[in-house]
Amino acid sequence: MLLQNNYREQSNLQEHHVIFGKGNRELSDRYGLMVYLCPHHHLSSGGPEAVHRNQKIRIMLAKKGQKAFEREYPTLSFREIFGINYIAPEERDNAAQKAADLGEGADGFTNIPDGIDEELPFS
Repeated sequence: MLLQNNYREQSNLQEHHVIFGKGNRELSDRYGLMVYLCPHHHLSSGGPEAVHRNQKIRIMLAKKGQKAFEREYPTLSFREIFGINYIAPEERDNAAQKAADLGEGADGFTNIPDGIDEELPFS
């Protein structure tokens, strides 16, 4: 699973399909685009920070899902499979420029900021 976090064993967490609607829930299953959220941050009854109620958070997770998908499946088209694109061209250009600016580190690895490890905007 691409986005699945390490908290699955906690019984109070619920699976959230990052890309959903129009058959995309099944595709999220197939490609591992799920995260586990507490009920407060998952369900629309949870308040303004709930992913099913807060479009900003939902889009943020969808972007992270698309980036993870494109990294894992570079020969597949996210747009063709899911029928939508969440990443604007300027966001792609900015990420590529940041990666080029960073170069290779002393340890031989290149750190490419993809936003996947950013903290969610709720605690």
